[in-house]
Amino acid sequence: MSIIQREDMPVGNKILNLRKQLGVTQVEIAEAIGVRRDKIGDVENGLDEYTERQLQKIREYFNIVGLPLNTQECVIFYRHLYYLRNYVRTKRLQEARDILNKLLHIDNLEPCDPDMVMLCKMFEIQLLIAEGYYLDAEKKLDLYDPEKMHNENQYHYYYNRGYLSLCNEDYDSGLEYLLKTYELKEVNENLLPEDDERLYYHLAQCYTYLEIPYRAIDFVQKAREVCSEDRIPNYNLYLNRTLARNYINTNQLVKAEKLLEKCIIEYKCTRDNALIGNTLFCFGCLHKKTENWTTAIMYFNDALSYAPEGTITYYAALYNKIYCIIQTRAFPDAKKILNEAKTMCKADLLWKNNFEALHCYLTIYERVSIKNDKECDYIINTAIPHFYENHDYFTAIEYCKLLERHYRKIKSNMNSLLMANEMLKIYERCLINHGGDVN
Repeated sequence: MSIIQREDMPVGNKILNLRKQLGVTQVEIAEAIGVRRDKIGDVENGLDEYTERQLQKIREYFNIVGLPLNTQECVIFYRHLYYLRNYVRTKRLQEARDILNKLLHIDNLEPCDPDMVMLCKMFEIQLLIAEGYYLDAEKKLDLYDPEKMHNENQYHYYYNRGYLSLCNEDYDSGLEYLLKTYELKEVNENLLPEDDERLYYHLAQCYTYLEIPYRAIDFVQKAREVCSEDRIPNYNLYLNRTLARNYINTNQLVKAEKLLEKCIIEYKCTRDNALIGNTLFCFGCLHKKTENWTTAIMYFNDALSYAPEGTITYYAALYNKIYCIIQTRAFPDAKKILNEAKTMCKADLLWKNNFEALHCYLTIYERVSIKNDKECDYIINTAIPHFYENHDYFTAIEYCKLLERHYRKIKSNMNSLLMANEMLKIYERCLINHGGDVN
């Protein structure tokens, strides 16, 4: 049940809780607001009420001016907290921060209304994450136990945990927390005053990075159903790009191409080089999927000209460009660019390992009918576990395919079968077990 729907505590009881928490006597309150002690006792016993003037003095005494006490004030304040949340999700962060700066004394309200205070804290954490203060957000989350919260605050707690994990590229934890959030929403449709498209979008992102594309597609569609472009500008651009990436992984290439064509036109209008580079990279992946190597190389080259050097998109475009050059058997060109890439990213462990694996791939591919025990061992014992660890399962499949072909060529049928089984396990994890197939 949301805060706005609950039965609110009488003001007299709230003041009673507040004074007991702070060790204030009835006599001290009576002196502070200029009434007899009997008046305080009558209000606390439900026999009388404070006047507005007396309440104002009580607010000043307890330093809760501007914070809600009666039911009407709580309803209005609750709605204003959701305005704060909307500022965060629409990236109007300064406006959100301005609201929070007016609530510096919100902790003083906790004895009166702990649920309202907790809701404010959850939205403050969302703002910290949106501002990039991940460590501060995590420290604040560690202060609270979700099992002691009612459902609405639990929802925001798990959402914050999931969103924070996603920002820290911990996609397994992100998915775990976001699914808890989703389950709360599914159990109680009236949990929030309005639907939360960000939950669906972030679930789609987690499934995308974990390479479970059919589930990602499901949640992109859910996000699209509950949010309009009017509310969040450029929202469809983010959804379309995520959707296209997953359509590529599920071989729905015509759909992917149409979405990417929309994206590239709109991104070029924004002149955002990073987004343009990412979209061109997706075009490269689409043509790589169809084994149109020359066109794929062209798009990866275009992506490299837009993506800032040293970014994930830049290294990914470079890696895939070399991979496609290998497929065209232009081995001297591939070796030259590969050596340059290994030098460029030697301080980046992830991409250093990726390019080292690609070096082994090139060696085996160039002489697939000749034994390459050293390179095969590296791929099996180092490269494929590395791709698994980084949830790069479709890349692992590419290496399994190479080794399966290599072992067939050298008549190592048992090893060839092992590689085929390994590919099937990955396909089952990414596609079959989540509503798709391997075609």
